[in-house]
Amino acid sequence: MCGIAALYARDGEIGPVEAAMATMLARMWQRGPDNAGWRGWQRAALGSVRLRIQDLSAAADQPMSGAAGRAHIAFNGEIFNHRTLRRDLGPPPGGWRTHGDTETVIAGYERHGAGIVEALEGQFALAIFDEARGIMVLARDRFGICPLYVAEVGRLVVVASSVRAILAAFAGRFGRVDPAALQQFLLLRYVLSPRTLVDGIRQIGPGEVAVIDGGTTRHERYWRFGEGPAPEVAADGAVPELAAALERAVADNCSADAGVGVFLSGGIDSGIVASLARPALPLRPVASTISFGGADDEAAAAADLAARLGYAHVSAVAEMGDGTGAVDAAVAALDVPCGARDAVAAHVLAGALRNAAPAAKVVLTGTGADELFGGYRGAYFGPEPGPLPMQMARYLTLYSALAAEERPALRALVPAIDEGAIVDDLIARACAMLPSLGAHDPGRVLDLFYLVAHLPGWELSIADTMCMDRSLEARVPFLHTAVATVAIRVPSAPGAVPGQEKMALRRTARRWLAAEACARPKLPLSRPVAMWLERCRSQLAWRPAVLADIGIDAGALARLLAGTPSFDVWWRLFVLDRWVARHLRG
Repeated sequence: MCGIAALYARDGEIGPVEAAMATMLARMWQRGPDNAGWRGWQRAALGSVRLRIQDLSAAADQPMSGAAGRAHIAFNGEIFNHRTLRRDLGPPPGGWRTHGDTETVIAGYERHGAGIVEALEGQFALAIFDEARGIMVLARDRFGICPLYVAEVGRLVVVASSVRAILAAFAGRFGRVDPAALQQFLLLRYVLSPRTLVDGIRQIGPGEVAVIDGGTTRHERYWRFGEGPAPEVAADGAVPELAAALERAVADNCSADAGVGVFLSGGIDSGIVASLARPALPLRPVASTISFGGADDEAAAAADLAARLGYAHVSAVAEMGDGTGAVDAAVAALDVPCGARDAVAAHVLAGALRNAAPAAKVVLTGTGADELFGGYRGAYFGPEPGPLPMQMARYLTLYSALAAEERPALRALVPAIDEGAIVDDLIARACAMLPSLGAHDPGRVLDLFYLVAHLPGWELSIADTMCMDRSLEARVPFLHTAVATVAIRVPSAPGAVPGQEKMALRRTARRWLAAEACARPKLPLSRPVAMWLERCRSQLAWRPAVLADIGIDAGALARLLAGTPSFDVWWRLFVLDRWVARHLRG
C-alpha cells in the first residue's frame, strides 16, 4: 500500500503547492517509507509515499503517467487481476515499462476512462489527473478497504489517504467538529462516509467514483451486489462454489514481490486464510497471534495450527503492565477517531509480525467473514422481524450500547440526537448495496447493517491505520468479489446459536481445517481486549480535556463518568477526547 495526495484547482492554476505537498507526504511516511515523490502541472499536483510490494524497482514509483503522457495517477492498494487486464488491454505504445499494477490501471483509464474501476479486483484508492480533459478522478474499492479523504481550501480541492495529512498541510483551516458526525460517533464509535468528524473533510465512500470537473463534482456508486440463484450445496453442507472462490481469493491476495505474513487466531476465518495461503508462500512465513490468557484465549489453538501448517509462530502476550504504553501507541496511530477497542490489539499484532519478520510488508487477515456470512447474528444480539425501519432502529439501539441502562446517559451527551436520520442513512446504504434487501429477511438486514457500517467504520479502518503505522499492508481475502458474490447468495439462516453461525462457511472449511476448528464458537477479539485494558483504566488517569468544547454536554458527561461507565462507553469518549486534543486543539 501507499499514501497518496492530490491538489486540484477548480479554476485557474494551483499556484505554489510545494509546502502543502511536502507536508502531506511527510505526515504519511509510515504508509510508504520506500519512496516519496510528487509532480505538479498547471492545474493539479499528485504525490505518493510508496510501500514497494509489487515490482520493487524505482520504475514503478509514483506518481506515474500513462503512455500518452496526458493522464497521471497516484495509486494506493493492490489490483489482483492486473495481469489479466494487461492481456485484455494489450501493450501500450512503447510496451510495458513495469510489471506493477499502477501502470495497468492508468493504461486502463486511457482506454476506458473512469469506467475502468468497475474492472478492478482488489483494494484501492486512486487519484487520476486527466490533463487533456482538465478533470480529476477519485475512486475507492468496493468495501472501503483503502481510505480516501477530500477537502476544499478556497478554490483548491485537497485529496489524501489521511485526514491528519490534510490537517497538517492546512493548519488552522479545519478546527470544527461536524455536529452530525459527532452524533454518529457517539452511537456507532465511528463516522459514516461521506462525513468525517472534522467539518469540511469528507470521505469518498466505498464503491464510489467521483469526477471533479472545474466547479462541479459528480459522485457515482459503481458497484452493488448482483442477483443470482443460490449456490449448490453438497450433501455434507459444503458449498463447492464458495470453496473455489476462497481458493482463488487467497491465492490472489498472496501475490507480492515482498514478504507476506498472517494474523492468526484460533478461529475459523484466519484459519481458512492461513491454510489456503501456505502453499503459495515460500520458506516459513510468520503468523502473528495475541495472547490474553483466560477462557477466551485462542493462542494455543493458533500455535497448534501454525505448527501444523508450517508457519513460524509469534505470540504477543498482553500483560497488564503493557497496557498503557500500547494504548498510547495505538491512539497516536489513529488517523480518525474510532472507538474500536481492538485497535490496540491490531497495533500490537502488526508490531509483533514486523519485529519477527522485518522483510514482511503484507499481512493476510480474516476480516470480512463475519459480515458476509452472518457471524454477528448470535454474537451480541440477533435478528428480529418487523418493518425495515423498525429492524434497523433496533440494531442501532442495541449496537450503541449493549447495556440498556447506559443508553440514556450516552444519548444525553449531545441533546437531540437525530437517530431517525442515522437509521434512514443506514437503510439507504444497505439497499444501495443489496437492492433486493427486504424486511422479510431480518438476518440479512442485520448482516447488511454490519456490512455498510461496522465493516468500513470499525474493522477496515482499524486494519488500515494500525497496520500502516507499522508500514504493513493489511489484505482481506474474504472481501474478494468472487467470495462476496457467492456469500450473498447463500440462503439466509438464523445462526443465533454460538458455534452455529456461518454454517455454510464452517461446513465448507472442513476440506482445509480440522473438525474441532470448524466447530469452535466465535470469540470476539474486542471482549478479551476490553478485559485487558479495563485493568489499565485507572493507570491511564484520563480526565476529559476538550469534549465540552466540541458540543458534549458537560453536566451529562460528568454524571456519566461519575457512574463508572462500561469500558466500551468510556473508551470511545477517551479516544475522542485524545484525538481532538491532539489533532484539532494541539
